[in-house]
Amino acid sequence: QLHKSRKCRRALLLGAALAAAASTLKECPGFLAILEGRRAVLGGAIAALLGAPVVRAAEDNLVTFTVNLEGDDNGQGQVKVRLRPDWAPRGVLRFKELVGFGDFKDSAVFYATDKTVHFGLPAAPSLVPAKIKDDPVRTSNRRGTITFAKSGRNSRENQLFFNLDDNSALLDKDGFAPIGEVAEGMEVVDRFYRGYGKKPNREEVLVLGNDYLDKKFPKLSKIQDVHL
Repeated sequence: QLHKSRKCRRALLLGAALAAAASTLKECPGFLAILEGRRAVLGGAIAALLGAPVVRAAEDNLVTFTVNLEGDDNGQGQVKVRLRPDWAPRGVLRFKELVGFGDFKDSAVFYATDKTVHFGLPAAPSLVPAKIKDDPVRTSNRRGTITFAKSGRNSRENQLFFNLDDNSALLDKDGFAPIGEVAEGMEVVDRFYRGYGKKPNREEVLVLGNDYLDKKFPKLSKIQDVHL
């Protein structure tokens, strides 16, 4: 009885400590997004073991891009992207922050190749957000995924790209972690204007924004807005 009483007392003390820690963690920036991703990964693993279908991201992670195609097309379209915090919780959190800041409004698709199209630099010059830590690469950079650009370890800021092709062999090994995938409208992404290729200068975009791009590269497609 005495032994059992001591065990119960230790369990109660441990439970109280864990409850206090959980209460503090809930106030930490980014914790809930990371927790959501961990839960999804764990849930997916359990479901796989039991032979059940893996539960996809919640509907509140479906975002809509409204796009002005410009170029020779000069039309408008929508792209729906399903964010995947189970793949990249830090990346999804940063993306949602950028949407909240309005940084994607009139953001030009300023860098384009046959494999990727890049966007995310604000239309008007502003402070570059702090770099965020890398997420592990939990899925490949296949066609239709959306990924943050980066220049090295823990260097993601606000530039993203859509994969137009299967770039897994090129990007996965270097730590480029997709944060979501196109659910509808990949045909719109395929119509982004790519005639200028890599000519627009990123540093000029950061300093001058769309004033520079509109003057020298008027046909660029633009992300009119992104809605969560």
